[in-house]
Amino acid sequence: MLVGGKSDNELCQSIVDRCPGIAINWAGKTGIPELMALTSRLKLFITNDSGPMHIATAYNVPTVAIFGPTTKELGFFPYGKGHRVLEVPLPCRPCALHGGNRCPRGHFLCMRLITADMVSQAALEIMRK
Repeated sequence: MLVGGKSDNELCQSIVDRCPGIAINWAGKTGIPELMALTSRLKLFITNDSGPMHIATAYNVPTVAIFGPTTKELGFFPYGKGHRVLEVPLPCRPCALHGGNRCPRGHFLCMRLITADMVSQAALEIMRK
């Protein structure tokens, strides 16, 4: 299940198109109440540092959180047990309190260095527990 705002629809649909029968695109189709209802039923939630991350952890849904421009030290991270934060230590982090679409240094290594394999491995480790 892929969720996000209306502006995420095209990206989410491109992912769904590569995963026929496995993934569902709900980007732009849910409000907060629907997102809460959906999230509460999940066995795992993979997300960036965002409001939906906090919804998942509030429901004790094991969460893999990807932190790029932001850091745990800013105080916004998945509280509780059973969650993982993926981040890459870089001297330019954090570059913003809430991140952004552009990297001030132009390289966006904080996100590019977190690979799909790293996310998959973290997810599998959580699911094994």
